Amino acid sequence: KILKIADQKVDGSWLLASHSLSDRKYSNHLEPDEEDFFIDTWRSDIIITTYDQFLYALMEPDSKYQLRFHNIIDSIIIMDEVQSLPAKLWVPLKKILESLTGMSKSKVLLMSATLPAFIQNAELLLPDFKYYFSQFNRYKINIRNTNKNIGIDGFIKILIDNIGYWIDRKMRVLITLNTRRSAQKIFLEISRYLEENKSSFPEYFISSDVIPKERLDRIDEIKKGNPCIVVTTQSIEAGVDIDMDHVIRDFAPLDSLIQIAGRCNRNGEKGQKDVEIYQISSENGRLFCEMIYDEVHLQKTRQVLSGIELINEKNILKVTEKYFMLLMGKDGVDTGEQLINNFAYWKEVENIKNILRGEQIKKYEFYLMDKDPSLMEIIKEIHKIEDRWERRRVWKRISGRLAQISISVLAKRNFVPEEIAEDFNGIWILDPVYYHDKIGFHFTAEDASCLVL
Repeated sequence: KILKIADQKVDGSWLLASHSLSDRKYSNHLEPDEEDFFIDTWRSDIIITTYDQFLYALMEPDSKYQLRFHNIIDSIIIMDEVQSLPAKLWVPLKKILESLTGMSKSKVLLMSATLPAFIQNAELLLPDFKYYFSQFNRYKINIRNTNKNIGIDGFIKILIDNIGYWIDRKMRVLITLNTRRSAQKIFLEISRYLEENKSSFPEYFISSDVIPKERLDRIDEIKKGNPCIVVTTQSIEAGVDIDMDHVIRDFAPLDSLIQIAGRCNRNGEKGQKDVEIYQISSENGRLFCEMIYDEVHLQKTRQVLSGIELINEKNILKVTEKYFMLLMGKDGVDTGEQLINNFAYWKEVENIKNILRGEQIKKYEFYLMDKDPSLMEIIKEIHKIEDRWERRRVWKRISGRLAQISISVLAKRNFVPEEIAEDFNGIWILDPVYYHDKIGFHFTAEDASCLVL
């Protein structure tokens, strides 16, 4: 919008999006192969990308990522929510950014409401930031049970008992869970309650089981500000600008708790609102937080919150500073000292993708073609192209469009994709029976044991 106001033609040479959902467009004045090269090597003045792609350009030896590195030199690098990076990348990122700014004219702007302790030699753009923190009073965090847990069925009962209150007061309520399975179960119970009581109160479900196209549509609806109940996984914590009246969250590391609290009374126009934290366990007694997060982060969070039942927003900074200092301490997390030494001396380095996303079990991509039917004919035409390089180039052209209707499934050994999908010219077309209009991808109880949900 800014470029258009400045009467500047907006194409890939000015503004380029580089992520899985982006359209591969650069300029109509280039030949297709030239256009692909310019996109893949970040030949643009402004590049919007993800942490994954940026870190690959800094640290991955693969030539397709290193071809981008020279275009990072002398640039302004803006990194939002820097605390969300795995702790094992804290020291490597610090060292690399220091080297990058020292050897070139690069500038780095780091943004975070919970700035981690590994950022030390930066210039604060708001030197008296502690004063501003002390003036915030948008929410208070209520710690319901850090030393004990509540079963998922007991937690659902608490929610059901409060739905009438939320509806009567036309509230906007956000419930964030740690796993896709627990989020689906809780949403379906809430949905069933509303249906049984003939309530048309709006409800939304957001997780990676829902295709990106529909997730974005639902977020747009939520942003309109109408009363609703939203059930999500932790995918909504960073980067989603919504303003809710009440937030409930399954236990997590402190920085994640504070991130989700930032969605409560976000605009500060509703007095002080409540954020509730519960420690929820599955039917077999296992904590959902321990299925997702590193034990050290959870341990340090419990240590910081020990004896605390309520935290006002104005006191958040003090708590987060203590938390990050504990993480950086001698019995804290691995912050990547050995990793950066190995990297610097050309020794074997752990795969960055694994650090960011965890060890990858075999992953399948499934596509909901009924959500974009014309793609079927396009794919058929692509497979008629004899030249494999041309076929690959044209295929990449629709990759962003395909990503909008895709879901990823991490499958265990006994998982058989043919049971739920059809192989169509090399891609898996999901049988619509396995995609629920509200909760997205789902399995029957018998098949669920084959999946990591």
